[in-house]
Amino acid sequence: MKKSFDSLLRQAPVHNRVVIICVCFTLLSMLVIGGYLVMVMYSKAYENTYEKMQIYTDKTVQNIDQSFSFITNTGLAVATGGTVGHWINNTRLFDDDSSAYYTNINNLKNETNHVLTYSNAWKTNYISYICILLNDDPLLYVSANQITPNTIYQSAVSANQILKENQEQQFIGDIPPVVDNNQIFHVRRMQRDFNSPDSLSIVIATNEKALYQDYSRYYGGEGNSTYLLDEEGYIFSSSERDQVGEKFEEDIFQEIKSGSNGNFRRDGKNYLYFSKPLSSNSLTLLNVVPEQVIIDQTLEGTPFLFVIAGILCIVLLAVGYIVSFKSTSFIKDLVICMNEVKKKNYDVKMPHYSNSAVDALGMYFNDMTAAMKTLINDTYKAKIMRQEMELEFIQQQMNPHFLFNVLSTVQIKAKMCGDETVYQMLASLSGLLRASLYSGKSMMTSLSEEVQYAEFYLYLQKQRYQDRLDYHISMEPGLERVRIPRLTIEPIVENSVLHGMEGDIERVCVELAITKEEKCLKIRIADNGRGFDTKQLDLSGGEVSLEGTREKVGLKNTHNRLTLLYGEAYGLRIHSAPGEGTVVEIVIPLDRKGESDEV
Repeated sequence: MKKSFDSLLRQAPVHNRVVIICVCFTLLSMLVIGGYLVMVMYSKAYENTYEKMQIYTDKTVQNIDQSFSFITNTGLAVATGGTVGHWINNTRLFDDDSSAYYTNINNLKNETNHVLTYSNAWKTNYISYICILLNDDPLLYVSANQITPNTIYQSAVSANQILKENQEQQFIGDIPPVVDNNQIFHVRRMQRDFNSPDSLSIVIATNEKALYQDYSRYYGGEGNSTYLLDEEGYIFSSSERDQVGEKFEEDIFQEIKSGSNGNFRRDGKNYLYFSKPLSSNSLTLLNVVPEQVIIDQTLEGTPFLFVIAGILCIVLLAVGYIVSFKSTSFIKDLVICMNEVKKKNYDVKMPHYSNSAVDALGMYFNDMTAAMKTLINDTYKAKIMRQEMELEFIQQQMNPHFLFNVLSTVQIKAKMCGDETVYQMLASLSGLLRASLYSGKSMMTSLSEEVQYAEFYLYLQKQRYQDRLDYHISMEPGLERVRIPRLTIEPIVENSVLHGMEGDIERVCVELAITKEEKCLKIRIADNGRGFDTKQLDLSGGEVSLEGTREKVGLKNTHNRLTLLYGEAYGLRIHSAPGEGTVVEIVIPLDRKGESDEV
């Protein structure tokens, strides 16, 4: 079989060999990827199982802790009753030859019934009965079920004996269902002192089945087993009902005690476990899941995966063979044409083919080369045109020195004529034009110069509007030489004046205040104009919408420029509302190093 395959492969054309090798490589790749996916699925199932076990264990421990706390509190409430206190002071209180014997028994029973009335464990049927023993002699019992007194007394005495034999020097303990398969016993034994021969024991029988039904409803995972164990490995409660009261396998139990989670092997099978101790007593909740469950979950989707891979390989083999057989000539012509294009011969053309699909590819190649030729020609022409336009623009530019010389001449004429107002207006206009014409040569300027530009503008507008416009400028000393971006303040001031004059306000006031706050420069421009709804102004980045007003576009451009220079924490802060004026705050850092005057 191997020789015939090698012979077939050698006799096949080169393009067919390539197809076969590619398909085999694809198959191998799919097998590797499939194996990796199976491993990932197993790992994910493993993690999900552990997560479910942990959630179930935490929830179950919380509920069981609460139940045992109710039971413990019930026993404590009975032990702190008045009659028990009298017995501690007088251990002969329950002697049967005492005249008050029956009265004392009755008082103790009434106190016990009173405690049970308010006990949550009694209300939820966790407590089956309470039995009180004097030494090992029964005094009384209170039962919620129809259990014979003899059964109650025998179980209570046995539980009390186990506590004294197996838990020396301890007066409180929990006894597994070894005495009665249906009950977990909580025993509280009291003595007047360590030397007293008499002891009073309160034995509370907990309904193990009610406890099991409570925690079994939280997690019904397949193969899941739950155990409630004590420090010696006795099973207090379990989802494996036949093991209640038995002792857990010693070797496995010792392994489990060494860690809260892990795995162990039992009867030739691997198991995952998660354990957590109860805070109310010395018991531990153990949750066990067979590892085979995780493997079964992982393998559920693998047959479908292999079927798809097999079908895909067969399809690839058939399609590859057909395409390679019919497209060999096309590939050869395509290689030749591509080499010509590589030599910058964009006039090369693919021939026509009888196969419409292959012919369409040839036409696409021809269209591509034609488009490339057109694009190259258009790009070259555009470059030449741009150079000519730049040259023409340079030739048509007016020399700014000529403009300033003319303004200076007119300014001198006004001074000579004694018109101080016209002189100052021309000086302010010249300053504004100088700032605008040379703004492209220097991005940064001093704060004093920037304030001066704004003052030039406000002075010119004051001359225009006379009493309708007032302005006030203040700057904290020591900030004059701080560097800020050119034309940062003037556009905002211009915006305040324009908005103020558009309304019906008799007198527009514009205030420019510059202060230093911590490590930031704060420039505040306020006006009493008509104001606007700030929700209509989006200062976020991106292109400026042409639908916005010129003033809003100016605000957005200024904000974007400052955030690009200094970061999102800086820029414009706008406070405005219709009819309440507008306050624009410019926040710029003071401690930036390495700023340059050059663009």
